[in-house]
Amino acid sequence: MRVFLRMFLVVIGILAVIKPAQAQSFNTGVIGAAVSDYGRVRIFDGADTRQIDRSSLLVASGPTAVFDYWNDTENIDTARTIASPALSPYELYTKIDNSYNDPTLPPDVSAEIHIYGWDDANFVIVKFHILNYGATAIDARIGLEIIPQLDGSYGFETSEYLVDQDACAFYSGASTNVGYKTLSSPSASFKTIDWYDGYNSFDSDLYNWLTTNTYDTLDETTSSDGIVSFYSQPAVNLPAGADTDFFVAVAVGADKQTMQLGLTAAVDKYAQVFGTPIGDPETMESRNFSLAQNYPNPFPKGTTGNNLQTRIRFSLLQSEQVRLVVYNSLGQVVATLTNQQLPAGNHEVHFNGAGLPNGVYFYTLSSGSASTTRKMLLIR
Repeated sequence: MRVFLRMFLVVIGILAVIKPAQAQSFNTGVIGAAVSDYGRVRIFDGADTRQIDRSSLLVASGPTAVFDYWNDTENIDTARTIASPALSPYELYTKIDNSYNDPTLPPDVSAEIHIYGWDDANFVIVKFHILNYGATAIDARIGLEIIPQLDGSYGFETSEYLVDQDACAFYSGASTNVGYKTLSSPSASFKTIDWYDGYNSFDSDLYNWLTTNTYDTLDETTSSDGIVSFYSQPAVNLPAGADTDFFVAVAVGADKQTMQLGLTAAVDKYAQVFGTPIGDPETMESRNFSLAQNYPNPFPKGTTGNNLQTRIRFSLLQSEQVRLVVYNSLGQVVATLTNQQLPAGNHEVHFNGAGLPNGVYFYTLSSGSASTTRKMLLIR
């Protein structure tokens, strides 16, 4: 009897920590998506075979303050299919906040999740509308926790950072390829680990994986348990009561090229429906100026030992008061390269990275209310 009672209590304990997740889904005929009450986003192929077990929101405001799916998310608006979507033929929705386990733990954020799909497209666009409902401002590092389940199976996956697209990819042998790309901002880091039971027990670990400010260019696991990847954008300052949007494209393909074409199509769709992605070649909020990619990029240590220089070029169609600023991945200014009235024509400035750590940096050219941003990588 005592043994039975103990087993009964263990079962009850397990059930108490399992999140009952009602889910809503759609399938375009090429890609499927589902969202649960607690914000779990799953991805399928056109035959409804699971490709991504879970991609879920991460919001970090500090090394011991990370909002994640298992430990924090509580459902505050049931997952549902939007009956008459305005922006796409298919739309899913749910809303979550941080009150599941201990609502006193920061960060105090909520998120509305929308998934948009289009007939016969091999991509979806996911929007996270994030609100800081806490009493103080936070520097929010926003990203995703991604667990592949390619063709319905875990293990032996390859994860890859696609430099040319600023995207990440998942595949295993001849399996379906799945790709993710941040749309509302250039990405800031991509980290992959082998999955293990309890990997998400500590905020400090999640924070470190989310904020490496580096890219795992290629990771091939021999683990049958599979991998977990962390993909993030630069920190966003959110004052109390402020909100922000985090957009991500997800594409599937029978091969890498098809998947990558899907990500490219998603960029075009995002520009058409939601606005132009920052950091893409098409980005130009003002037609009066344009900003080129720095060269070389990445830029390595110079031959003098401390001359870490890269060239940044931009063009003005007319005389403008312009400001060119370099930021680190936390959104902090590390250099102001120019802040003055310049004549029309082509301009070039040099950025010296001496004294700065390896990592991802962003440079923004602005004039009045218009600006454009690109990403560069410092590797010593």
